[in-house]
Order: sequence, then structure tokens, then C-alpha cells
Amino acid sequence: MAISRMEIRKWEGVKFQNFPLKLHKRTNGSDVYIFGGREYSITGHWGGVVYSGRYRFHVPKDTNILEGVFMLSKMLEKVKVISKNGEQELEREYFTIFPCEGEPKFWAVFIGGYDKHTLSGIGASRMYEQYVEADDVEVIAETSNRCRSGRFGAWAKMLIAPHPIEVRDNES
Repeated sequence: MAISRMEIRKWEGVKFQNFPLKLHKRTNGSDVYIFGGREYSITGHWGGVVYSGRYRFHVPKDTNILEGVFMLSKMLEKVKVISKNGEQELEREYFTIFPCEGEPKFWAVFIGGYDKHTLSGIGASRMYEQYVEADDVEVIAETSNRCRSGRFGAWAKMLIAPHPIEVRDNES
């Protein structure tokens, strides 16, 4: 149950360059997408049970995020959670996305990467990383997950900038 909500920051005129998020559920008025968490990586590779950063994105139902310009808000909510361990209050961040009029003033993109190592550290390892070379790009959300042994994991970031963002791949 939500106790309070407040807006942390708002960007008007956001154009999404990609939106690789997983649809979590549909409600009467909105679609809810998940960014991060223990079983999700934007690169489509390994996800682990140990994670940091999990964000919800609330979008009007049946909206194509890659078409149009949007108002993006980063929100903070306090919630009361009741579990088998009792009642506790948590703070969590989430995003809302609504269509708006006008030309793009900001561009948003999701980037990610993963790594996988052999059990003994000998043999083939894989690493894939997307990166951006620009000074005025801001990270507004990030997430990572790993398996318990640390042999594989993934990370992702949501970036925003006042210009289109060029993403590069580095695979080794």
C-alpha cells in the first residue's frame, strides 16, 4: 500500500531511441514495464538471483514508446509491505511516461552488458558491453544482477541527453 508519492525529476520532450523493457502487467489504464531485477537483462543473456536496482515504468495502455515525444517523470514512493516477516516501510523509485506535444528536447536510451566466466577461471570467457562517449549524458537509472557464484551477470543503464545518443558495442 502506497503511503506517499513525490516527483523527483521531470523531463519534457523525451524521444526514446530504444525501449527493450519487459512488459510486466497490464492494468485498466496502463502497461507496466520492468527494468532490472533478478531475471531480466536488456541484452537478453544471463540474469542472476542477486540484483540491485529494479524500476517500474508506467505507460498509457497500448502506447508505442518509440513513436512520439513523451514527458518522463522519476518518482519516489513510500510503501507499506506486509510479509511473513511482518510489516515494513520501503522507499522505491519508478518512472511514469505520458505523451506530450512538441519537438524532442532530450533523447533516452538503454544500454547494457554481460560477462560470463568458466568455473575454474580457465578457458573461454565472454564479455559484451555497450558504451557511450559523451560528456553531457546523464545516468538516470541503473541495474545489475549476478548469479550467486559470481560466474555470470549483467548490467544495464538508462541514459538521457540533450542530443541523440550514439551507442557503441564492445565485444570480447
